[in-house]
Amino acid sequence: MRILFVNTKYGFWGGVEKYIFKTAGLLKKSGYEIYGLFEQPSENLEDFESAFDKCIIYKNESLSQLKEKIGKTDIVFIHKITNNKLLKMLIKNFTTLVMIHDHDYYCIRHHKYFPVNRKNCHHPFGMMRCSICSKLLERSDGRFPVRIINIFQRARTLKLIRKADAFFVLSEFMRLNLVMNKFEKESIYKIYPFIETKECREKLPAETTELLYIGQIIRGKGVDLLIEIVRLIKKPFHLSIVGKGNDEESIKQYIKESGLQDKVEFIGWTSNVDSYYNKADILLVPSRWQEPFGLIGIEAFSHRKPVVGFDVGGIGEWLKNGVNGYLIQEQDILQFATKIEKLIKDPALTKKMGKAGYDLVEKKYKKENFLEAFNKILETI
Repeated sequence: MRILFVNTKYGFWGGVEKYIFKTAGLLKKSGYEIYGLFEQPSENLEDFESAFDKCIIYKNESLSQLKEKIGKTDIVFIHKITNNKLLKMLIKNFTTLVMIHDHDYYCIRHHKYFPVNRKNCHHPFGMMRCSICSKLLERSDGRFPVRIINIFQRARTLKLIRKADAFFVLSEFMRLNLVMNKFEKESIYKIYPFIETKECREKLPAETTELLYIGQIIRGKGVDLLIEIVRLIKKPFHLSIVGKGNDEESIKQYIKESGLQDKVEFIGWTSNVDSYYNKADILLVPSRWQEPFGLIGIEAFSHRKPVVGFDVGGIGEWLKNGVNGYLIQEQDILQFATKIEKLIKDPALTKKMGKAGYDLVEKKYKKENFLEAFNKILETI
C-alpha cells in the first residue's frame, strides 16, 4: 500500500515535522510504501528524506501531472496544508486522512487564547469573532514583520478540511475541539503517539536539583510564567532552557531583572536533548496555550523523569496528578512552585513518579500499539 504524506514544510522545522519523520519511518519499516508531498522546498533536511521512498515539492501541477509523479496512491495522509487548490484536488480524488496537530484550521491566531488577557479561548471558529480577536494580522518571516490574514481563505481551508474521509487526533481534548468546529464525529479517531523508552543511567545525588524546560521560547509556551514560578523557589535549583523563540531576548531581560542569572541557563536549540534529560530531575511544562497533547511530557517519561505542568488542553490525558508528576490549575504559579519544591525535598518521590511515567509509556505509547491502531483505522475507511 502506498501512502502519500502531505505537509507544508519539508525537513526538520518543528514538532509536526518530527512527528512526520518518525511516523513515516515506522510505516516504511512496516512494509508501506511512503511518498512525501510538500508545499515549500527546504535546505533543512539532514536525514529527513530517509523516512520516505520518494519526496516531491508541489509546483502547482494539475491532477494528471501530480498522479504521474506520485503513481497509484492508496491513502493521502495530510498533516499541514495551506494551498486550497491542492487541498481540494486531494480530497476530491483520493481517500484522505488528516492529522490535526494543533488549532491552526479553526483558530486564525493559531494559539487559541486571547491576545490581551492571554486567557484561553473555548469558542469555535467564527468569522466575526476571530477577525476581531486577531485584528486580521499575524507575524511574518518575510520583508515585513506582520501580514494581513485572509479570513475568507482560512474559512475556505476549514470548510475543505472537514470533507476529508477521516481525522486523527492525539487526545480527547482535540476530539472535542473538532466536534465543536463541526467535524463529523464518527470520522474522528484518537490515535496515541509512540515513543521508545530510554536506557537511563542512575542519576547521582546532587545538592542542586536540575530543572528542565524544552520547547519554543514564546509566551504561548509560558516561558515568562516559568520565570515567575522559579522566582518563588527557595530550595537550590538550576534550570536549563532548551530551545529558541521570538521571546528569547525579553525572557533573558526578565531573568536579569529577577536576579536569576546564576540559576537559569539558556542552551538554545540542540539535537542532543537526551544529554539534558539525563542530567535533569524534573521536566517543567508551564504552557499557557491549550496544548493539543504535549508530546514533550511522554518524552520525559521515556527518560524516567516526572513532570510538573499546567492543566491545559490535552496535558491531563497523560499527566496524572500525584502519580507521575503534578497537574496544576492553569496559571497558578504559586501552586506550581510549591509542587516543584515538594519534589526537590523528596528525591525518592521524584524517582517514584519518574518510574510511574516510564511505566505509562511502556503500556500505552509503544510503536506496536500505534501500528495496531493505525492498521485498524485503515480497515474501517
